[in-house]
Amino acid sequence: MIKTSNVSNNAGPSTADRIFLLSVDEAQNLFADCKAREAKLTEYAIKNHACTEIDGPYAGNAWWWLRSHGNDINYAAGVSFDGSINDDGHRVVGDQGCISPALRLAISPTHRDSEDSANSAHKVTEVSGSPSPGVNESLLKKASRIAIEDDLLTFGSYPQGVNGEVKPINWRVLERQHDSLLIISEMVLDAKCYNEQKCGTIWSESTLRRWLNEEFINEAFSSEQQSLIKAVNISNNAGPDTKDRIFLLSIDEAEKFFANNDDRICKPTGYARKNGARVLKGNAWWWLRSRGNNSNNAAFVGNCGAINKAGFNALLKDGYVRPTLQLANHPMLEVLKDDAKPASEATQERSSQTSAPPDVKSNPVEDYANAQKGDRLYFGHYPQGPDNAVERITWRVLERDSDSLLVVSEKGLDVQPYNDKLINVAWADCTLRDWLNGEFIKKAFNEQEQSMIKESDLNNNAGPPTKDRVFLPSTDEARALFANSNDRRAEPTAYAINHGVYTNNNSVWWWLRSHGNDVKYAAGVNSDGSINNGGHRVTGKRGCIRPALPLAIYSKPKAMIGRKQE
Repeated sequence: MIKTSNVSNNAGPSTADRIFLLSVDEAQNLFADCKAREAKLTEYAIKNHACTEIDGPYAGNAWWWLRSHGNDINYAAGVSFDGSINDDGHRVVGDQGCISPALRLAISPTHRDSEDSANSAHKVTEVSGSPSPGVNESLLKKASRIAIEDDLLTFGSYPQGVNGEVKPINWRVLERQHDSLLIISEMVLDAKCYNEQKCGTIWSESTLRRWLNEEFINEAFSSEQQSLIKAVNISNNAGPDTKDRIFLLSIDEAEKFFANNDDRICKPTGYARKNGARVLKGNAWWWLRSRGNNSNNAAFVGNCGAINKAGFNALLKDGYVRPTLQLANHPMLEVLKDDAKPASEATQERSSQTSAPPDVKSNPVEDYANAQKGDRLYFGHYPQGPDNAVERITWRVLERDSDSLLVVSEKGLDVQPYNDKLINVAWADCTLRDWLNGEFIKKAFNEQEQSMIKESDLNNNAGPPTKDRVFLPSTDEARALFANSNDRRAEPTAYAINHGVYTNNNSVWWWLRSHGNDVKYAAGVNSDGSINNGGHRVTGKRGCIRPALPLAIYSKPKAMIGRKQE
């Protein structure tokens, strides 16, 4: 069940390995933070003289090898006791480094998953004997299935972030038959023209059909996953019928499988937006395979969910692609509940169940004179919607003085590295400080609002004190001014998500201004709200920004409330 992986290396040729070590980039990108990279030792590793931290907060932790070379090829990189990445590395002859093997495990059913497998052309041999002691058999079974929540499921993966980050694809089940599921991507995944050539628009000859069944299918699905995608006989309103594994819905199918216009409204991924697709109020229009009212047009679903039978010119490059496929109802799939909710309803329900920090007040105050700690208030504007829509910023009051309120943004507003270069850097000299007190303050606040932001004298745990109007909390402030870890948790704006922020259960990790375990790292708050003293590398591009500022207290004229930037 262990697959051979093509492994790229930063020194020497690529290799084909079944078992390997992670690279520096993989260790950086595949873990949420330093805490997630921390590793304990087995007793066997200790017996074999693995190096471990004896006491302190990282007692019992190992440092473990990465496959990337270090500062020269006599050194190899590693992950330190505190989970930080050691780029410089350890001497390759070091005999105390721990081994944390990585492998790709094929997702395939065992014989016991299906009595019919004995008659299958793709027989999988049953693993003989009982699982090894300590192996959780339910985990083995779960690993061989594709996750389904209500009538949404994840299957395959595709670039979805604005920087091309590959993520699992979410699909909506449109129809269930006894042996298959008809599914459509929950979001539009890419932007393509229907046909690249100026000729008659028919599905059988379109370049979009060829791309879906050649490039897309190979990029989005492994060979095992492709074996579950059925070839379907497709009827078309122009041109011959086709047999496709990946296709678009027709006009009739788009009417049949969705309840109404609202049900057809679809959001784009950041990757699709980056590739040039058009949006209106954050919604996408997406191609159907049916021909429009003439031979140059293809039908589509508009931003508002209405079906446009007349269509757009097939040469347009800013149309979204929402793939559809027939997935074999295989033992690898969880059984769907008969009472599963429509995907749109399930999505709304999941959104409404997202937990908010304690004592969030639903109506932020607009008269700041009476605001108290824990209140929310509106101040300034910033892009927050998926279509870069500018909205009022909600702030949380962390502390009240006699003449000012210390506030922090309720959500993570944007994504920025702490510093543009991987160098020893303190808050006083980092590019993030320059951005907050330059570009951000001008973009978020008009002149009257800027006059209300006071200058703060800040003490920093590295480098000199600073005078800032907009800043990040320090580790001490994050610890003192929030009630607990849950209170520090923050959701991202859609704008931040589209700019590549890291999310975990709809929460982000966000920068603090304090340095981490050395001055190439900056501290942060993890997605679960715990404080990461070890920190992230200052050049990390997925950390969220929660600006803090001192706001002068006085009753604000109503005419000024909610004024948008010119």
